Amino acid sequence: MNRGQNRYLSCLSRDPRPKGTGRILLWLFPSTLLFVFLIPLTVRSSLIEHGRICLMKEVHTQAEEIDGYLHNHSVLGTVRTLGMASDNIMECLRGNLSCEDQFLTDELERIRQSCEAAIVYVMDTDGLVVASTTYGPDNSETLRGNNYSFRPYFTQALQGHDVVYPALGITTNKRGIYYSSPVYCICSGDCFNKIIGVTVVKIPLEKVDSILAATDHPAVLVSPLGNVFSASDPDWIFKQVFSAFSEVSGTLPNNPMDFNDPLPLGFDLNQTRLFIKDREHMVERMDLHLADETGPWKLFVLAPTADYYSAWDLCLPGLAVLLLHVFIAFVWIYKKSTGQAQCALREREQWYRVLFESSDNATFIMSQNKFIECNERTLDIFGVTREQILGYGPGRFSPEFQPNGIRSSEMAAHYLSRATDGERLRFEWRHTRLDGNEFDAEVTLNRVDLSGKIFIQAAVRNITDQKKAEQIRLEHSRHLKQIINASPVPTLVLDKNHRVTHWNKAIMNLTGIPVGEIVGTDQHWAAFYRQSRPILADLILNETSEKDISNIYGEQLRVSSIAEGAYETEAFFPDMGSKGRWLFFTAVPLKDMEGQIIGAIEMLQDITDRKHYEEDLHRAKEDVADAWAHTEAVNRKLELAAEQSRIMAKEAIQASKSKSEFLANMSHEIRTPMNAIIGFSDVLAEEDLNEDQRQYVETIRNSGEHLLGIINDILDFSKIEAGKLETEIMECSLWSLIDQAESLIRSAAEAKGLEFHVHRASDLPAQIWTDPARVRQCLVNLLGNAVKFTEQGSVSLDVQMERTEKVSFLRFDVKDTGVGIAEDKLSGIFEAFSQADTSHSRQFGGTGLGLTITRQLAQLLGGSVSVESHVGEGTTFTLRIPTNAGLDKPSFPQADSECGDDLCAVRIQVEELTRVFDSVSHAQTDGSPAQDPCPVSSEENRSKETSDAGLNQAT
Repeated sequence: MNRGQNRYLSCLSRDPRPKGTGRILLWLFPSTLLFVFLIPLTVRSSLIEHGRICLMKEVHTQAEEIDGYLHNHSVLGTVRTLGMASDNIMECLRGNLSCEDQFLTDELERIRQSCEAAIVYVMDTDGLVVASTTYGPDNSETLRGNNYSFRPYFTQALQGHDVVYPALGITTNKRGIYYSSPVYCICSGDCFNKIIGVTVVKIPLEKVDSILAATDHPAVLVSPLGNVFSASDPDWIFKQVFSAFSEVSGTLPNNPMDFNDPLPLGFDLNQTRLFIKDREHMVERMDLHLADETGPWKLFVLAPTADYYSAWDLCLPGLAVLLLHVFIAFVWIYKKSTGQAQCALREREQWYRVLFESSDNATFIMSQNKFIECNERTLDIFGVTREQILGYGPGRFSPEFQPNGIRSSEMAAHYLSRATDGERLRFEWRHTRLDGNEFDAEVTLNRVDLSGKIFIQAAVRNITDQKKAEQIRLEHSRHLKQIINASPVPTLVLDKNHRVTHWNKAIMNLTGIPVGEIVGTDQHWAAFYRQSRPILADLILNETSEKDISNIYGEQLRVSSIAEGAYETEAFFPDMGSKGRWLFFTAVPLKDMEGQIIGAIEMLQDITDRKHYEEDLHRAKEDVADAWAHTEAVNRKLELAAEQSRIMAKEAIQASKSKSEFLANMSHEIRTPMNAIIGFSDVLAEEDLNEDQRQYVETIRNSGEHLLGIINDILDFSKIEAGKLETEIMECSLWSLIDQAESLIRSAAEAKGLEFHVHRASDLPAQIWTDPARVRQCLVNLLGNAVKFTEQGSVSLDVQMERTEKVSFLRFDVKDTGVGIAEDKLSGIFEAFSQADTSHSRQFGGTGLGLTITRQLAQLLGGSVSVESHVGEGTTFTLRIPTNAGLDKPSFPQADSECGDDLCAVRIQVEELTRVFDSVSHAQTDGSPAQDPCPVSSEENRSKETSDAGLNQAT
C-alpha cells in the first residue's frame, strides 16, 4: 500500500496548485496531524473489540464441531448396541464361548471397520481385556490379557453410563477417543439385566487434529489437568499449560491421562492477551460438553491482534481525513489527478483481492515461470518461508515424476503454456514440501493481465485427506460388494434414485436375471411382477408409512428387529417360475451420518417348499383328527391287553421265583444222601475187597463226587439267579489264597502229565480285602477247566497288578495249550448251560455252569472275566479282582447274621457225615478193627473243603 500511496503523492506533486494554497496548507496540516493521531487509536480499539467478537464466534463454531465429533451418536449407538444385543460378547463374558472364537473376532473387526476405529475390545468386570481386534505395524498385536480397570471409561461404564473419553493409550501410546458402554446379561436367571462387562471402541484423534489445523488461528484442546491433548501446531501436543487453570499446580497427580514430565507450553492461556514471538495475541476459551471426573475439557483459540487490523486499517481513517482535506482544498485543481489516483487504488485493491480472497488455498502469482508473490497459506502448505519460495519455479516443489510417469518439468511447462494462452486449467498435481514430504493437491491456473503484463495466478488446495477418504470409501464399497456378492442370501441394493447398485449371484439364480441387465437400472420390479409396481425396498425409500405398507402386504407385514425402519413380510409371486414362488423378504433402509435415507437393501428367501410342507401338515392334521376316534378305540383295547400282560408277567415272576426256590431246596435234599454215599464208599474202599469190588466202590465214589459237583453248581447258580448269594469281605493273605488254588489243581494236572506253573509278579501286595472263598472258587473253576480241556502241554497261572487312577486290580491269567474255542463260540461261552462244543459234554462232562458262576462271582466282587482263544492253540482266561490294598477298614456290606444258604448246606453235610461216622462206629463195636472212615489224600481233603464251603470244581 505504501507504493500505491507514494505513486499517488507523486501524481499530486507534478500538478500545479492554484492561488491560496498557502492558506489552505496552514489550515490543513494542524487538523490532519490531530486526526491522524486520535482516529487510529479509536479505530484500533473498535477493531480489537470487533475481532474479539469474531474470535468468540470462531471458538464457538469449533467447539460445536469438536463436540459433535467426540459425541458421535453413530459410534455411541454401535457401542451401546454391542453391550445390549451381541450374543457373542455376552456368551464370551459368561464363559460359554471362547474369547478367541472366530465369530466373535470377526464381529469386533466388522465394528472396527464400520466405525473407522483404531481398535475394539471387550473387558470383564475386573477390567481384564478378554477379546480384542488386532493392531500394530503388521496387524498382529492384541490387547487381550491387559488390565485397564483403572481407566475412567471402564469404571464409569460399570456404573451403567455410556462414556466418551479422550485419553492416551497405555499400550499403544497413541491418542484417541474412547467410547465405552456396559454389557448387560439378557439371559434369564440370576444374572438377568446385570452388567457383566464393558465394550470399548477407540477412535483415532487425527480428526480433531484436522479440525484444529483447519482453523485460521492457533487452537489447542486442553484436559482439565492442563495437558495439551490436540493442537493445530503439532509441537504443542503433550505439553503442559501450568497456569491454564488456577487449581492446577506445577506438580500433577498421577493420573492415566497425564503425560510423564511434560514440558511447559511457554505462555499463559489464562490471559486475555499474550505475546508469542513478540506478537500480541487475543485468547478465547470455551468449555466443551466433554468432561471427566476432574472437570470439563476446554478449547483455546489464539488470534494475532494484527489479524483484525493492519497499518492500512489504522492509517485509512487518518488518510481519509487527509484526503478529504486535500480534496476540499484542491478539488478544482486536481480533478484529473484524482482520477489517476483512483485507478492506482483500484489496481492495488485488485492485487490484494487476487492474493488473499481465497485464504483456505495456497495462492501465488507467477511471472516467467517464477513465484513473485504468495499468501500466508502458501507458506503453511509448502512448509517454507517467503524467501524460500519467491524467485523459484514449480520444479523446486515437485517430485521428478508425477504419478502418471511423466516428468514434472514437462507437465508444468505444458500447463503454464496453456494458461499463458488464456486457458483456465484445473488439474491434480503431486507436490513436495521443503522437508521432502509429498502431498496431492488440486491446482487452478488463471491468466491475469495487470499493467500491460501477463501473470499467472495459481491456487493450490491440499486434497491428500480427501483422496485418502475417497480411497477408504472406495475400499469400503468394494468390501461391501464382495460381502453382498458372496452372501448365499438373495440380496439387492437400491440407491436413493431407486436404481440397482448391487445384485448378487444368489438373487440372479433366483430370478434368472443376470447382473449386467439390471445393475444401474430401475427395472428391478420386472424380476417379480409383470407390470411396474414398487417392491418393499421402494416403499422404504419413499418413507411410506407402516399403515400404507400394511395395506399392500396385509397381516403378514411386521416390523423387523434388524434395524430401525426395517420391515419383513412374505407373499406369493405367481409370475416367478413355472408355478409361482413364495418369498420371505426383509427390507432395511440405508442412512448417512445425518440419518437421511440414501438407499435400501432387500434380502429374500424362497419359502415355497416350506409353504407346501405347511399345507401338507394341515392336511395331515385333518387326517389325524379323523383317525382320533379309531385310535381311542384301539387304545382301550390296548389297555385291556396291557392289564392282561401285567397279570401274566406277575405270574411269570412268581413262577421264576418258585423255580429258583425249588432248585435250591432240591439241591439241598439231593446233596444230603450224596454225602452219605460218598462217605460210605470211602469206608468200603478201606475194606478188604477184591479187585472188582474195589473198582465198583471207586466208581460209586467218583460218580457221587461228580454228581455232588453238579448239584453244587446248580445250587450256586440258583442262588445267584435268585439274588441270595452273598459275599463276606475280609482281610486275607494273597499268597495263601494262590497256594490253596495251586494245591487243589496241581495234582490233577500232574495226573494228566501236564506242566503246571504259577508266576507271581514282584509288586503283589501281601494282604488284600476280598472274599477269599469266592476268589478261590473262581480260580479253581478256571484252572480246573484248563486242566480238563488240555490233553498235553501245560497250564499256567500268572498273577500281576493292574493300576488305574482310582482302583488297583489283581489280574489272574489262566493259560492252557488245550483244544481252544472257535471265535464264533466266544460270545456265548459265559452263558448258562453253554459249552463251546456240544461234543465236549460227552467227552469231558460238565453242566456248562462253571464259567457262568465264575463271571457272576467276579462281578459280585467288583471285577470281571474275559477270554481269548484260538482253535488248536489254547485258551487264556483273565480274572480281574479289585485288591482294595492300603485300606485299613474298607466299608463293605456285611453278611446276614442269620444262617445263610451256604452255612446251612455246610451244617447239613456235617450232620450227614456225623451220622456216617456214628454208623461206622456202631459197626466196629461188633469186634471189627477201627478204621479211618474217610481215608482220602490231602488233595481230596482240600477238595472236600472246597465243596463244603460251597466252592465248585471246574465243569
